[in-house]
Amino acid sequence: MRNYCFSHWGFLEKYAGRLTKHLIHLNGRHLFRLAKYKALQSDKLGLKRRENAKSFEGIATMAKVKSAPVIESDEIQNDEEKDRQFVTALARGLDILSCFKANDRFLNNQEISQRTGLPKPTVSRLTYTLIETGYLNYSGSQGKYFLGNKTLSLGYAFVANQEMRQIARPMMKELSDYAQASVAIGVRDQLNMLYIENSRSSTTTFNIRLDVGSHIPLAKTAMGRAYLCGVSEKERNSLMDQIKAQNPSEWPKVKRGLDQAMKDYQDKGFCLSLGDWNKGVHGVAVPYIPDDGTEVLSFNVGGPPFILTDDKLLSDIGPRLVSLVNNVAYDMRKMR
Repeated sequence: MRNYCFSHWGFLEKYAGRLTKHLIHLNGRHLFRLAKYKALQSDKLGLKRRENAKSFEGIATMAKVKSAPVIESDEIQNDEEKDRQFVTALARGLDILSCFKANDRFLNNQEISQRTGLPKPTVSRLTYTLIETGYLNYSGSQGKYFLGNKTLSLGYAFVANQEMRQIARPMMKELSDYAQASVAIGVRDQLNMLYIENSRSSTTTFNIRLDVGSHIPLAKTAMGRAYLCGVSEKERNSLMDQIKAQNPSEWPKVKRGLDQAMKDYQDKGFCLSLGDWNKGVHGVAVPYIPDDGTEVLSFNVGGPPFILTDDKLLSDIGPRLVSLVNNVAYDMRKMR
């Protein structure tokens, strides 16, 4: 009986082994067929995608050929050279410094990020570098940044080297007292004009409350329009494109004001802004174009409409401002 049991158990063990091998074989064949089917489907899908991509690429290429202007090889080379010369990190650092305006004592990380459009981590890295080099400082109590001494020294160096300011200052004071208005000099800062000199009238209390370091718009002010009249056509067109892109909905109205300013400058030698920027401000301006090829500046006279009436600006203050700028230019030539 024992021998029969062992024999029977051996038979079952042998049969179970064969059955296991058979199941493994069947399962392997099934898995192989399944993998083969999936690979085939993947190949078909990949082929279809490649055909679609080629079709789309062909359409895009045709569209580019039809719409793209012909670019000369010299232009491509110049653009590539410009890209190689441009240092993005430096430009971003300067953008951060440019965030600080006349009324900004402190700015935090978020404010800088919003004004520059840079991500906060990038702002953090750049501000750290600017602090280390002395162009920014950090106030622990405020949790904000403020301009460092190196940045301020650059501004002072620029202003100090403007010999024209010393020459123009007494003439500006005389005209401001006569006109009962403010007389200022400005330079362009992106799409704004930056005050670098200002003379207020001592004969009236109705002075425009703008100091050295203040910004006013380029497109809507007499000072900004005079600047646009004084620069080259290429620079003017570039700036006008930027102004248009900044606020497309207002562009038709702004363009009419700029066209009128160009006509006034050609006919009269000065530009006007009669409440275009601020309803409570009338202004007249004249560009100062240095002989040495340095930056174009603008002189302006600004005040309330009840003092600087349209007729007074056209017949009196405008011509006087033209004479002032001509006298400054004459004295500057004598110095050289």
